[in-house]
Amino acid sequence: EKVGSPATPAEALPTEAVAAAVATMPTAETKDELTKRYSEELAALRAACEAAGAQQQLLDLMSSHLANQDSLCDRSDAPSLEALVRLADQVVALVDRVELAAAFGVIIDKDDTAQAKQHKQDEAKKKSLVSALHIKALALADLHAVDPATHALARLDEALVDLHQWAAPSEHVKATCRWHKAHGRAASALAALSQSLEKDKVPPSKESLELQISLMEALGWAHCAIAAKSGLLVKFPAAYPLVFSKLD
Repeated sequence: EKVGSPATPAEALPTEAVAAAVATMPTAETKDELTKRYSEELAALRAACEAAGAQQQLLDLMSSHLANQDSLCDRSDAPSLEALVRLADQVVALVDRVELAAAFGVIIDKDDTAQAKQHKQDEAKKKSLVSALHIKALALADLHAVDPATHALARLDEALVDLHQWAAPSEHVKATCRWHKAHGRAASALAALSQSLEKDKVPPSKESLELQISLMEALGWAHCAIAAKSGLLVKFPAAYPLVFSKLD
């Protein structure tokens, strides 16, 4: 039986299967065919979850869909960004935030199997919620950057408040930096980013370093930006030299 059909019981729709069904598409199809097939698969899986009353699996499905749309979104196109914001709101609406807050307000007995299982489910819900709020905040920041006159900062401010209720600013430093930058606080954004990069145990990503450079330029620190750009070319060269076999 096809996974995700309306007749499929909730037990047959694990998170892994939902994510795989949403993300996997054949490469032989055209873009329009892929889009149509994706929409049909998503609708079928969503209907199956709703019919079975599988709220957690519906949340997993829509979270996977949101992540996929986030990766494909044109960050310079206002309608695409607005659609992403609406989709993020749909995911957020699937989580009972009052109930979730109450769940994290009590100490869990780790020896109680039922409580431990429920806590694990609550952690998954929180992760999906934070991810959706984070995606929404970044989309709103991009909207403001595309057209500051039309897209007021009030929506971004509200999104950051919601996000900060569930995760510390240091856990989503990119959104925090974009928020400060949108308000013209380049110094605060750079301070938050630099502090985060210092604490990270892994090398900074190219995206983080490029954001750091843009903030330096916004502050008028041309000499620092030039030095940082030189370091960026060393860490992330545009091309690598060809490797030749040793000649005899």
